[in-house]
Amino acid sequence: MSQQVEATAVRVARRNASERRSVAEFLAADAADGLAQVATVVPPEDAVAILDPPRQGLTVEARKALASWSPRRVIYVSCDCATQARDLKDLTDAGYTLKSATPFDLFPQTRHLEVVVTLERDLGPGI
Repeated sequence: MSQQVEATAVRVARRNASERRSVAEFLAADAADGLAQVATVVPPEDAVAILDPPRQGLTVEARKALASWSPRRVIYVSCDCATQARDLKDLTDAGYTLKSATPFDLFPQTRHLEVVVTLERDLGPGI
């Protein structure tokens, strides 16, 4: 399931999925509403949330929705280390553990980096 705030992008994604006979689902919503809706259909123990928010990072509401849903793994892509650090503090406070952080220099000779972080939640014994 994919969530995107831009309705046009969702329409294009749905058309592409249909042409390829994909069973992917697409949701037009902001991050907080999208995460809340995904949480109603995807059990957290089966979930991997892949986040690529805008430069300002996740909203407070989105961070709360993500922590409430508690997917097993979170992959967070960011172009702003400061907002990613802020968001990661909230997610680690909510029970996630940082497993890896990989910087990508997609804009050589500039100060900009993309950083991909993987976080995991301990769901207890047997999961």
